[in-house]
Amino acid sequence: MRNSRRFRPSLDGLQPLEDRRVLSALKPFYPQRLPVYTPLQTQVLPTPTLPRIQLASTREYELLPPPGQNKAVAVSDYKLGGVTIVPFGYPYAAAQPSTTMVSLSGNPTDGTSPPSEVISVTPLGQRQNFYQSANNEMILTQPAMFRAGFVTVGVTPTTYDPVTKVTSSQAGELRVLNKVGMPVMIIRDANLVNGPTAFAWADRGNSASLFVANGINGVISRFDFRIFQRGIPAIRLLRATQIGSGYTTAGSATTDLQGPSGLAYDGATDSLFVASTPDKTVSVIQRASLQKNASGTGIAVINNSPYLPNPVGVTISPSRTLLVSGNLSTGATGLAEFDITGNYVASLTTGALGGGARSVTWQESIYGFGPEVVTLNGNSNIIQFYPITQN
Repeated sequence: MRNSRRFRPSLDGLQPLEDRRVLSALKPFYPQRLPVYTPLQTQVLPTPTLPRIQLASTREYELLPPPGQNKAVAVSDYKLGGVTIVPFGYPYAAAQPSTTMVSLSGNPTDGTSPPSEVISVTPLGQRQNFYQSANNEMILTQPAMFRAGFVTVGVTPTTYDPVTKVTSSQAGELRVLNKVGMPVMIIRDANLVNGPTAFAWADRGNSASLFVANGINGVISRFDFRIFQRGIPAIRLLRATQIGSGYTTAGSATTDLQGPSGLAYDGATDSLFVASTPDKTVSVIQRASLQKNASGTGIAVINNSPYLPNPVGVTISPSRTLLVSGNLSTGATGLAEFDITGNYVASLTTGALGGGARSVTWQESIYGFGPEVVTLNGNSNIIQFYPITQN
C-alpha cells in the first residue's frame, strides 16, 4: 500500500520532513525581510520665477470677437473675467490639457450689452464657444473646473434705468454646467453670492470646495460639494458658509465692481489668499476649508506695496511664490512676484498703462510649451503666455 504524501509535520523537530512542499506551506509564518521604500525628493523649480521669463517666446492670442459673434464688436463692448487651465483628464471632449478657458463679460452700459461668454482657447490659438449667458448678464469670474466634468461660473445680472440712465448690478448666482455647457445646478443666496468676481477651488475627486469672492458685499464664501462619478456624473451641494468679510467694495451700484477680485487656494497649508484692489492688500485666510461662519479679512501678507499698489489677481507658482497681477508702480500693467510671506522678489511689465491684467494663473509643462504664466490683458482683450525656462 502506497504511503500518503500528506501528513502533519512533527512539532518536536525529531522526525524528518518527507516533503519539501511543506516548507513552502510554512514559509509565510517565518519572519521576512521587507524592502524599505524611500520616496524621491520632490522637484521644485528654482526661485525667483519672474526674472527667468523668456520674453522672446511670449505667445499672445486675441479674444475678440467671440466665436459665433456675427455683428462687429469693439474692445469696449467686453470686459475680461478670468482664465483657467483645463486640468489633465478633464472629460470636456473639445478641450485637451493645456487648453485655457476664458470668460468674456458683456459690458452693459445702456441695457443693450452683448451676452457674456465662456470660450476655450487651444495652445495654437483656436477658439470655441463653451457657454453663453443671456443679455445684460456679466460673468466676471474665471471658470471653476472639476475633473468630474463640471464647470461653475458666477453670473451677475444688470438692470438699466432709463430715467436715471444708470445700469446697476444685482446679487447674481452661481451656475454649475456639465461638460457640454448645459446648466445642471443654480445657487442663489444674496448673503453668500452677491456680485461674484473671483473663484478658487479644491478638487478632491469625489468632493470639492469652491471659494467665491463677492464684489458687492465684500464677503468670501465657501461651497462644499459631493460629486458622484459612477455612470452619469452628478453633483450635490452639501453646505455653504461665510469664511471672510469686511473687504472694501466700490462701484457696487454700477457694473464696475471693485472689491476682493483675486483668489488663490494653497492646499498644502489650507490657506486662501485674497487680492483686494480697494484695500491695496493681499491677505490670507487660514484653515480655509474648515472655517465656519467666520468674519474678518484675514492676515495681511502684502499691504500697500510700493511695487504693485492695486493687486487684482493672485496665484501660487510651483516655486511657492505669489504672482500678483495689476498695475505696477510705474503705471504699466504687469505682474509682481512675492515670496509666501510677502517679501518682494521681482516684477514684469506685460502691457500698457491701466486696466490691464485682471486674472493670472499657472500652466504646467504640456505639449512642449513648458511652464508658463498665463494672464489676461484688459487693454486689448488678449490672453498672454509667458514661458519660463528650466535651465
